[in-house]
Amino acid sequence: MEKTSLEKLRLGIFVILGTALLVIAAYLIGNRQNMFGNTFTVHAVFKNVNGLEKGNNVRYSGIGVGTVKDIVMENDSTINVVMNIQENMIKHIKNDAIATIGSDGLVGSMIVNIVPGSGMGAIIKSGDEIISYSRIGAE
Repeated sequence: MEKTSLEKLRLGIFVILGTALLVIAAYLIGNRQNMFGNTFTVHAVFKNVNGLEKGNNVRYSGIGVGTVKDIVMENDSTINVVMNIQENMIKHIKNDAIATIGSDGLVGSMIVNIVPGSGMGAIIKSGDEIISYSRIGAE
């Protein structure tokens, strides 16, 4: 049975559209690492972000709890880092926690480390600001 050129054209269009949809879906899911979990947003203000980028990890006491959602330059000496934190971690992070920027290993990417404060503060809410500590970079 010989295929007509119309059937070949339909098959080609189907394959191209299917491949395009697969590539677009993979891209969108890759950009939204916290897409399937409930998250809340907190931010910290730094003077220097030392190579931090969107999508880098956020850790609380060494445990991965989220990702960097956005980095906004507010003025010449203030950089606002917005972080998505997993909803189940909200009961552990207090508003006296301190955010620092560190390196993930010797030559790894930069991460935001959230260090517990005294533990006497109130539980953090979505949209709250965490105190930050900026180290002077040695690069």
